[in-house]
Amino acid sequence: MLYVEIWAKNKPKMLAITAIQLVTFSDFLYEVLPQAKDRRLFGRQFPLPELTLWYRLYKTPLKPIIVFVEMLTTFCKEAESLLLLILIFRKIQKLLKRNPNHFRENPPSPEEVQEGNRILNEIYDNFFSGLKDDLDPKPVDPEEKARFNIFLEEHEQELGFFFFIFVPCLLIYQTSPNALYSKAVSGDIDAIEKLLKLDRLLQYEPAIGLQTEKLKLTNKTNQYERIKNAADNLAVTDHSNIEDARKHWKYELAAIISAFSKRTGKRYSSEQILKLFGAYAKDKDKGKQGLEDDLDLPAGNSFYKGISRHIQPWHDLFQNTDIKK
Repeated sequence: MLYVEIWAKNKPKMLAITAIQLVTFSDFLYEVLPQAKDRRLFGRQFPLPELTLWYRLYKTPLKPIIVFVEMLTTFCKEAESLLLLILIFRKIQKLLKRNPNHFRENPPSPEEVQEGNRILNEIYDNFFSGLKDDLDPKPVDPEEKARFNIFLEEHEQELGFFFFIFVPCLLIYQTSPNALYSKAVSGDIDAIEKLLKLDRLLQYEPAIGLQTEKLKLTNKTNQYERIKNAADNLAVTDHSNIEDARKHWKYELAAIISAFSKRTGKRYSSEQILKLFGAYAKDKDKGKQGLEDDLDLPAGNSFYKGISRHIQPWHDLFQNTDIKK
């Protein structure tokens, strides 16, 4: 049994595997995000996009997400059942939004409860089975790799947008590129600056360019200079020290876990979150170095303070998100 699986015992299952998934995501963030500004991912160099299609993705926010979900369900064995549960939860949320007393007035049958528990247990077991495979990877099947590369090539625009724009935007600004774009084309200077720090190609987008020219023509010099300098100061940058990069993103993920768990009414303490990072470190170490803790993170009050520095934007985001308690 994995150490993270032991950590998850006696905790709400979906919340536990969400927290574990976020912790495992830390490896992706510090290794991959610095490559976003160079458009590199999955060992390949993504070409510059066709700009008309690229700009259109800012107006069709679901398209990159749908392609990402398709990639997961095609190449990740446990994704399909997880997505099914997410859809069920979304349906429950909508029912409760329309009528908070829906389940008091229409209680589920024993058969429905049994089926729900069966799906949840299946997802839970598949999650840990998949995680074990990830921690002990087998040689990649050449045919599967070829299929994956074909998929990447056919969906370069959407996947490039998802990984290079959507994910960094959510992590750094706690909002979507579509939401920022809507504000930017209405003349919001902060939104324009944030977008250009994510995507310097937007300086050539007509609606953004129009807002920039308006600043110039109305002699708003300071705001104009902010916009002009933004594309040269990308939000996703290299850390001079890889240890600093790991620590930064682990604090960010710990803050997400803390804020999200609080929003669900089952808040994890900083000590519990630190133990989760330690459990994952032990699972990755497999006894080679005798690790007991995550060496990037300090114990006790220092870790709590680290989370506190990152947590407020995530509290604000989840407070405005309809999450069933």
